[in-house]
Amino acid sequence: MLIKKTHKFLKYKFNGVPIVMALLSVLVVMYPELCYPQNGQDEDIEVVDISKDVITITEGLNIATQSSRIINIASHNVDIADTESELAMAALRPSVDANIGHTSLYNQPGALFNNNKVNTANKNSLFFGITVKHIIYDFGVNSYRYNESLVAIDKTKLDVHRVKNIIALNYLLACYELLETDRLIYVALREVEQLKAHRDVTQTLFNEGVITRNDFLAANVKLADANQRLLSLKNLRTLNASRINYFLTRPLMGEVTLVDNLPQPPVLAGLEVYWKLAQSQRMEVKMADKQIEILQIESKMKMATYYPKFFIQGGFNYTENRYLVHEGNWSVAIGADLNIFNGGATKSEVSKIKHKIAQQSEERKKIIDDIKLEVEKSYLDTKTALEKLKVTQAAIAQGHENLRINKARYEEGQGTATDILDAIALLAQAESNYYRALFELKRSYATLLYATATDVVLEYKR
Repeated sequence: MLIKKTHKFLKYKFNGVPIVMALLSVLVVMYPELCYPQNGQDEDIEVVDISKDVITITEGLNIATQSSRIINIASHNVDIADTESELAMAALRPSVDANIGHTSLYNQPGALFNNNKVNTANKNSLFFGITVKHIIYDFGVNSYRYNESLVAIDKTKLDVHRVKNIIALNYLLACYELLETDRLIYVALREVEQLKAHRDVTQTLFNEGVITRNDFLAANVKLADANQRLLSLKNLRTLNASRINYFLTRPLMGEVTLVDNLPQPPVLAGLEVYWKLAQSQRMEVKMADKQIEILQIESKMKMATYYPKFFIQGGFNYTENRYLVHEGNWSVAIGADLNIFNGGATKSEVSKIKHKIAQQSEERKKIIDDIKLEVEKSYLDTKTALEKLKVTQAAIAQGHENLRINKARYEEGQGTATDILDAIALLAQAESNYYRALFELKRSYATLLYATATDVVLEYKR
C-alpha cells in the first residue's frame, strides 16, 4: 500500500511539472551547495546502490595488489633467481661421485710369462669407487658467478616492486574512471529529468494554444538525445565495473559500487623536487644499475677463465681381482686445469660484455630522460586539472542561475523554449566538466606519485 501511495505521489504535477522535480529544482536553485562541493572539497553526491557489492578504493587497492596474477607471475622470478643462486653456490662446494658395477668377460684375462700363460684378472668381477673433487682456487670464477646471482635476486625484487606499483596505479585509474562515469550518469539523469519537466510544460502550453508545436517537438528531440547519451554512459559504466572486477580477480560481470574514501590531492611542490625523487627512487633506474653491475661481474668472471683452476681430488676404488695383491686402493691428487687456446672465444665474449655495458649505460640515460618527461607531464596535468576544477566549479552556480532566469522569462512569455533547452544543456555541460576535471586531477596526481616511484599502496593507506 505504501508503494502504491508513493507511486501516486510521484505522478502529481504542478503547472505541468512533476511535483518531485519541481521541489528538487527549487532546492538546487536555492541551495546549490547541497549538491556541489564548495572550495574544492569533494563532497558531491555519491551514486551508491546498497543492494550491490560496495567497496572502498583502499580496500580494493589492498586486494588488487595482493591477489594480482601479474604480481604473482613476477614473484616467481624471485624464486627462480633464488634457485639460480643455489646452483651458483653449489660450484663452491666439493663434488662427490660414486660408481659401482659388475664386469663379465668372454675370455679370461691373462699374460705370457716365460712361455707360460698367467691369469691377470677375474673373468667376472665386481667394482666400485668413490671420488671427491674440490676446486681450491680458480681466480674467482665461481665466486663471481655466485655474486652475480645475488645481484640478479635484487634485480628481480625491484621488478616485483615496480610491477606492484604499476598494478596499484592501473587499479586507481580504473576506479576513477568508474567513479567519473557514475557522476556523469548522475548528471545525465538530472538532465533527462529536467528535459522531461520542460517537455511536460511545453505539452501543457501547446494544449492551451500558448506556444507552437515546434517548441514541443524540439523538447522531445533534446530528450531523446539525452536518453541516448545516458544509455551510452550506462554501457560504459558496465565496462568500467568489469575492469575493477578484473583487478579484484572477481567475475567480470559482477556488480560493484565504489566509495571514494581518498582525500583530495595535496598542494604540489616544485617540479625539481619530483624530478629528484624520481631519479633516486624509480625502480627502472635501480634495475638498470643492477644490470650494469651484473655485466661487470660477468666480465670479471670471463677474464678469470684465462687462468688455471687448481683442484684437489681423492677417493677409493675397488676392483674384485684375486690375482692382485691389493684389490682396493686409496688415492689423492693435486692438479690444475688450463685451457691454452679456444680459438679466441673468451676474448670475443669479454669484448661483447663490454659493448653490453656501454649499451646499458646509454639505456640508463634514456630511462632517466623518459622518466623526467613522464614526471613533467603528470605534474603539468595535475596543475592544469586544479585550474580546471576552480573554473568549472564556478560555472555550475552560473549554470543554475542561467537556467532559473530563462525558466522565469519563459513562464512570463519573454523567453523562448530554445533558451531553456540551451540553459539545461549548458548546466549539464558545466556539471560534466566539473566531474571530468575532478577525476582528471585525481588520475594525474596518482600518475605523478607513480612517476616519482612513491609506493602508491602505502601513500593511499595514510
